[in-house]
Amino acid sequence: MDYEGLRACDRRVGDQSLCLVDLHSGRGAHTVERFAIPHDFTDGFQAAYWRRPEIYLNPEVRAASSTFASLPSDLVELGIQSDLQTGKWLESYGDLVAWESADLGHRIVIAG
Repeated sequence: MDYEGLRACDRRVGDQSLCLVDLHSGRGAHTVERFAIPHDFTDGFQAAYWRRPEIYLNPEVRAASSTFASLPSDLVELGIQSDLQTGKWLESYGDLVAWESADLGHRIVIAG
């Protein structure tokens, strides 16, 4: 499974999330702020390692991510390992290495 396959799975899981418009209007939110994920973020949620894909080879890291945990572990590991060893990841996403942070769509919603 390549990263495009994982993104498709992520979109499926993402369908379970609340829509930002629903959150904003239905919960009395008054402010929505962009939350860019730093390249060295230590929280450990799925997007935290966007610049360090080798970390996803750790089964414990994948188990802590609902997206990865819902996928066949051997298939995910094989796909990531293959992309790293062949240079496919670097070829496709190498420009990320220079980024300090990435806007991956996460937002902070402030209400009250």
